[in-house]
Amino acid sequence: MLSITNTAGRPVPRGLFKKAALTVLGAKYDLSVVIVTPAKMKGLNRAYRKHDASTDILAFPLEKGAGELFISLPDVAKKAPHFGLSRKEYLEYLFVHGLVHLKGYDHGKNMDALEKKYCRTLGVSYPSSR
Repeated sequence: MLSITNTAGRPVPRGLFKKAALTVLGAKYDLSVVIVTPAKMKGLNRAYRKHDASTDILAFPLEKGAGELFISLPDVAKKAPHFGLSRKEYLEYLFVHGLVHLKGYDHGKNMDALEKKYCRTLGVSYPSSR
Protein backbone atom coordinates (compact mmCIF):
# COMPACT_ATOMS: atom_id res chain seq x y z
CA MET A 1 0.00 0.00 0.00
CA LEU A 2 1.26 3.49 -0.86
CA SER A 3 0.15 6.66 0.88
CA ILE A 4 1.42 10.12 -0.07
CA THR A 5 1.12 13.09 2.25
CA ASN A 6 2.07 16.41 0.73
CA THR A 7 2.66 18.99 3.46
CA ALA A 8 4.60 21.30 1.12
CA GLY A 9 1.81 21.87 -1.42
CA ARG A 10 3.83 21.02 -4.53
CA PRO A 11 2.66 18.45 -7.12
CA VAL A 12 4.34 15.04 -7.20
CA PRO A 13 4.31 12.26 -9.84
CA ARG A 14 2.04 9.78 -8.05
CA GLY A 15 1.88 7.35 -10.98
CA LEU A 16 5.61 6.78 -11.06
CA PHE A 17 5.75 6.52 -7.27
CA LYS A 18 3.15 3.76 -7.33
CA LYS A 19 4.86 1.80 -10.12
CA ALA A 20 8.33 2.17 -8.60
CA ALA A 21 7.18 1.16 -5.10
CA LEU A 22 5.49 -1.93 -6.50
CA THR A 23 8.54 -2.85 -8.61
CA VAL A 24 11.14 -2.32 -5.89
CA LEU A 25 9.31 -3.25 -2.69
CA GLY A 26 6.41 -5.44 -3.84
CA ALA A 27 2.66 -5.29 -3.37
CA LYS A 28 2.62 -6.15 0.34
CA TYR A 29 4.98 -3.36 1.45
CA ASP A 30 3.32 -0.53 3.38
CA LEU A 31 4.99 2.69 2.18
CA SER A 32 4.33 6.21 3.36
CA VAL A 33 5.78 9.11 1.35
CA VAL A 34 5.77 12.54 2.96
CA ILE A 35 6.64 15.69 1.02
CA VAL A 36 8.01 18.22 3.50
CA THR A 37 9.46 21.71 3.61
CA PRO A 38 13.22 22.20 3.92
CA ALA A 39 12.70 23.39 7.52
CA LYS A 40 10.94 20.14 8.45
CA MET A 41 13.60 18.10 6.60
CA LYS A 42 16.36 19.93 8.47
CA GLY A 43 14.69 19.02 11.76
CA LEU A 44 14.40 15.36 10.77
CA ASN A 45 17.98 15.25 9.52
CA ARG A 46 19.22 16.84 12.76
CA ALA A 47 17.20 14.50 14.98
CA TYR A 48 17.97 11.23 13.20
CA ARG A 49 21.30 11.76 11.45
CA LYS A 50 22.90 14.55 13.50
CA HIS A 51 23.29 16.71 10.34
CA ASP A 52 22.17 20.31 10.81
CA ALA A 53 20.99 20.86 7.22
CA SER A 54 18.10 20.00 4.99
CA THR A 55 18.52 17.17 2.50
CA ASP A 56 16.59 15.85 -0.49
CA ILE A 57 15.42 12.48 0.89
CA LEU A 58 15.41 10.45 4.09
CA ALA A 59 14.38 6.80 4.29
CA PHE A 60 13.11 5.20 7.48
CA PRO A 61 12.44 1.46 7.58
CA LEU A 62 9.80 1.10 10.29
CA GLU A 63 9.42 -2.67 10.51
CA LYS A 64 9.58 -5.63 8.16
CA GLY A 65 7.35 -4.70 5.23
CA ALA A 66 6.85 -1.03 6.15
CA GLY A 67 8.74 2.23 5.83
CA GLU A 68 8.61 5.96 5.20
CA LEU A 69 10.29 8.30 2.77
CA PHE A 70 10.52 12.04 3.44
CA ILE A 71 11.27 14.25 0.42
CA SER A 72 12.08 17.95 0.22
CA LEU A 73 11.25 19.20 -3.30
CA PRO A 74 13.27 22.45 -3.00
CA ASP A 75 16.33 20.33 -2.14
CA VAL A 76 15.59 18.08 -5.11
CA ALA A 77 15.50 21.18 -7.35
CA LYS A 78 18.84 22.42 -5.94
CA LYS A 79 20.66 19.12 -6.42
CA ALA A 80 19.27 18.04 -9.80
CA PRO A 81 21.68 20.15 -11.92
CA HIS A 82 24.68 18.65 -10.06
CA PHE A 83 23.67 15.24 -11.41
CA GLY A 84 22.89 16.36 -14.96
CA LEU A 85 19.15 15.73 -14.52
CA SER A 86 16.00 17.81 -14.62
CA ARG A 87 14.06 18.22 -11.36
CA LYS A 88 11.55 15.58 -12.44
CA GLU A 89 14.26 13.14 -13.53
CA TYR A 90 16.19 13.60 -10.31
CA LEU A 91 13.04 13.16 -8.21
CA GLU A 92 12.26 9.92 -10.03
CA TYR A 93 15.81 8.63 -9.51
CA LEU A 94 15.83 9.80 -5.89
CA PHE A 95 12.60 7.95 -5.21
CA VAL A 96 14.16 4.72 -6.51
CA HIS A 97 17.24 5.48 -4.37
CA GLY A 98 15.06 5.81 -1.27
CA LEU A 99 13.19 2.60 -2.06
CA VAL A 100 16.47 0.70 -2.35
CA HIS A 101 17.47 2.04 1.08
CA LEU A 102 14.17 0.69 2.43
CA LYS A 103 15.11 -2.71 0.99
CA GLY A 104 18.05 -2.60 3.42
CA TYR A 105 20.90 -1.42 1.19
CA ASP A 106 23.51 1.18 2.15
CA HIS A 107 25.56 3.28 -0.27
CA GLY A 108 28.07 1.23 -2.23
CA LYS A 109 28.54 -0.96 -5.30
CA ASN A 110 25.64 -3.32 -4.54
CA MET A 111 23.21 -0.44 -4.02
CA ASP A 112 24.42 1.33 -7.17
CA ALA A 113 23.96 -1.83 -9.26
CA LEU A 114 20.46 -2.38 -7.91
CA GLU A 115 19.50 1.26 -8.51
CA LYS A 116 20.72 1.04 -12.13
CA LYS A 117 18.70 -2.14 -12.63
CA TYR A 118 15.50 -0.61 -11.27
CA CYS A 119 16.03 2.65 -13.15
CA ARG A 120 16.36 0.69 -16.43
CA THR A 121 13.26 -1.36 -15.64
CA LEU A 122 11.22 1.76 -14.79
CA GLY A 123 12.59 4.01 -17.55
CA VAL A 124 14.10 6.37 -14.99
CA SER A 125 17.22 8.41 -15.77
CA TYR A 126 20.31 7.51 -13.78
CA PRO A 127 22.60 10.39 -12.72
CA SER A 128 25.63 10.96 -14.95
CA SER A 129 27.85 11.72 -11.96
CA ARG A 130 27.57 9.74 -8.74
